[in-house]
Amino acid sequence: MERAYHSGKNTSRAFHREKSSAEIRSYILARESELNEQIAASDEEYPAKLINELFICQTIRQRLDFIEKDFPSHRRALITDAISAAERERAKTDPDQSVITLNELAAEKYNTVIDMKLTESGKLSELLVYLDNIYWDYAMMLLAVIIAVRMFTLDYSSGAYRVINSEIKSKGRLFWSQLAAAYSVTAAVVILSAVSQLIVGVLCFGITDLSLPLQQFEGFEYCPYIITLGGFLAIKLCLKLLFYLFVTAVSVLASVLTKKAGAAVPVSALVTIMPQIIMTMLFIYVSGENSSALDTRYIAFDRLRTVLPQSFLNLKTYFFRFDYITVVGFAVSRLVCAAALTCLITFVCIITAFKKYARPAR
Repeated sequence: MERAYHSGKNTSRAFHREKSSAEIRSYILARESELNEQIAASDEEYPAKLINELFICQTIRQRLDFIEKDFPSHRRALITDAISAAERERAKTDPDQSVITLNELAAEKYNTVIDMKLTESGKLSELLVYLDNIYWDYAMMLLAVIIAVRMFTLDYSSGAYRVINSEIKSKGRLFWSQLAAAYSVTAAVVILSAVSQLIVGVLCFGITDLSLPLQQFEGFEYCPYIITLGGFLAIKLCLKLLFYLFVTAVSVLASVLTKKAGAAVPVSALVTIMPQIIMTMLFIYVSGENSSALDTRYIAFDRLRTVLPQSFLNLKTYFFRFDYITVVGFAVSRLVCAAALTCLITFVCIITAFKKYARPAR
């Protein structure tokens, strides 16, 4: 396994080539002992350089302990707990097959090898705080709403609908052209903002190696998926884009039904922004110290994450732990279920709006 750790001058020299974990641990322990002796013999009251390197050595050793001991131990405990829970449920007179299915799947998911690396991984938690800025999300939602509403109410406000209504085929072509224009602008803004945020992440938060496993980062140790940081960020971008396409579809339907921008904008904003406010408040509640999986707020939060597209704006909650549900006897990732429902709702909104828009005028 390739292992490298870039630190102080003296410490970093030991890792310019590939070394086994035993060699790294041996060097770190020897270097710690040497630094402690140097600090004790130093004439300085606070030998900052030596203390800083000692801190780096201790950090590397702690990281080694996590990779070689703590992380595998946690995975084994999760597998054991899942198997035990499945066996207990199977022993009941009337076992719940969904509980058995989910626990067996959890044992299978966690029984995988994750190629953890001893390397500087950057500050992903701080990057996610930056990426998941709720004020930016609210501004983006309003932008998507305004673009779609402007596209589909302009002909009514200008009186051009009288000419457009003269031919049904023209109305149909105009609908798809307007929808493509609205989607293009929204998608371009989302993608450009994501690229700029990624650049900021590399420059400010030290995120440089996208091939690192997601479990390498704090908070994602219990993620059951075999996924890299790059894969996680790609999924985050795709689902954020899907959410804004959903917002556009809802706004298009509201515009076609109301035919007035003054009514379509507040209706669309209410439908898209209010659930996000509710999700944010629930996330704050369930993130409290006294919350648990049995807390009714946590249960409500999980249920909303299954059906609300707004959950994609805080995507990390789907990767913190084993997050599957049973649908018709089959175990399905909650994230996949939410994405499928979002696609369905978006499709229904667009088709309904098209039929209403292209309907012959009386």
